[in-house]
Amino acid sequence: MIRTINKYAGRTKQSERVYRQRKVNWYLGLVGLVVWTCMAGTGIVMSLLNPDGSVSRPVLAAVFCGCFFGAFALLSLYLIVAYYRTSLSTSDATIRHHGVLGSKTLPVTDITRAVWRSWPRGGSLVLHTTDERLAVEFGPYEDSRDLAAFMRATLPEEVQEGYERFASTYIPASGAFARSRNREQQFFLALLPIAAVALTVLAFWNPHDIRSWFAVPLAFAIVLGVRALYQRWRATGSAADGA
Repeated sequence: MIRTINKYAGRTKQSERVYRQRKVNWYLGLVGLVVWTCMAGTGIVMSLLNPDGSVSRPVLAAVFCGCFFGAFALLSLYLIVAYYRTSLSTSDATIRHHGVLGSKTLPVTDITRAVWRSWPRGGSLVLHTTDERLAVEFGPYEDSRDLAAFMRATLPEEVQEGYERFASTYIPASGAFARSRNREQQFFLALLPIAAVALTVLAFWNPHDIRSWFAVPLAFAIVLGVRALYQRWRATGSAADGA
């Protein structure tokens, strides 16, 4: 007899929870709708009135202003509609996404692949079944870290891909995040003396007027190096206090 192993067996039961978009998305949509609508209206009126005669084709200019600024106004309106209609419902059995134009439900046991991504901002998780695909972006939702933690704990580890890369960017308590920051600090610490010497040389020697091209990047590298040095010093002090 062939024995089938259920990779979802033994999971901790999760009660259903609904995640909704951040309130800031509604504010951005409202401000954008007002601003872009006003700009569209102003552009249309000024083009048609043409008080100084500078517009050679008033009707064409009015159509252009209406279409250009109107497109951004519609995008802002979409943000407002998405705030009210978009949500993500999670439980131990299903993951249900309600979008502006429709909804999609994935049974957890049907998920065969879950790919963690560090983009767009806030990270995302792409869920695959044999027939469907659902991309969950964490950035727009409130309690996005809690949502990511739920996905990490609920889905079997063998179906998850790329979590280390995601954690190195968005999970400060993880080892991957600490290793990523350590590599970043090492890079800027190594760059600090080089940038300091190069900037000092440029202060006294400026062949072919290259100072205007390299001074700002070198100064920025020095700032990042000093920041990395301060972080290392602070971490060392915290470790000494803990000991």
